[in-house]
Amino acid sequence: MNKEKPILPLDNIYDDINKAVTKWKNTYTAREIQEKVKRILDSNFKEIVLKLLGFDNKWGKWELETGTSFVKDYMKVEAQKAAVKWINTFDFKDIKIGLKAELTRKYKAECKFLIRNLMHEEVQKLASDTVKEIMEEVTKETEFDKRQTIHTLLTRDYENTP
Repeated sequence: MNKEKPILPLDNIYDDINKAVTKWKNTYTAREIQEKVKRILDSNFKEIVLKLLGFDNKWGKWELETGTSFVKDYMKVEAQKAAVKWINTFDFKDIKIGLKAELTRKYKAECKFLIRNLMHEEVQKLASDTVKEIMEEVTKETEFDKRQTIHTLLTRDYENTP
């Protein structure tokens, strides 16, 4: 089996590229090439330096690229140093005392609020149960018995009733 090496799309243009480079080298001297490269670099100095530092101009405004870059890493380190320096200017002893007092006050207020709500719910439930009990008794008896039962139920001591 004699398999030929497949021809890749780029393989077809290598000869053309080599011819163009050779022609270009023959047209320009080394000094001319150096001058042309220098002019290109000089005219694009700002863009080249910013790109090398990790900036991008995709949206018409220079900003840090999302990937890793020298400037991004440097800025992160410097921002961390500045944040630590800023945090160290605080006297945490005073902050902790004030924060503890504030949290304690808020905790107590929340507990009082919840206790009041729970008590209110329990009182409503007790009142509702009492009304239901009275109504059940009233609907079972005669007119005289109804008055007697209502009087008894209303004057009964519910705290000591099981």
